[in-house]
Amino acid sequence: MTNPTVPQAIPGRDALRIFVPNTSAARSQTVAAALAALGLQVDLARFGSNRLAQADLVLPLSREDMLVLATLHPEMIEGRALQPSLEVLRLCEDKEAFSRRLAELGFAANI
Repeated sequence: MTNPTVPQAIPGRDALRIFVPNTSAARSQTVAAALAALGLQVDLARFGSNRLAQADLVLPLSREDMLVLATLHPEMIEGRALQPSLEVLRLCEDKEAFSRRLAELGFAANI
């Protein structure tokens, strides 16, 4: 019986391939070990690695990782990366623009 909370491998593969950027050694290794314990195949490497293109799922661990991924590898964002778009990342960095956007969405009383 499979655990429904654990992602399943792509048909024809032994395990789901997850790319974890190795930009923060302690955090990256901790996350990679936890995912491997679930039976998932984890590639721990830098963004320039060819293993990024082979991944089924990309798991950036920091804001900096998300910016690098969105800027240098935008093709990974759609469907393979667990992160917001570059537009959303930039919006969150600009407090005034973020406040305006919240007001536009009806949250002015909460700002």
